[in-house]
Amino acid sequence: MNHTTSPTILITGASRRRGRALTRELAQTRVDAHH
Repeated sequence: MNHTTSPTILITGASRRRGRALTRELAQTRVDAHH
């Protein structure tokens, strides 16, 4: 069970971090475009 649950948790954590970074980049690009 641990082998199947641990990798999924790691993937979800990485996806969340990537999602936050992407949202920040998109927000910055939008601000730059408006300016």
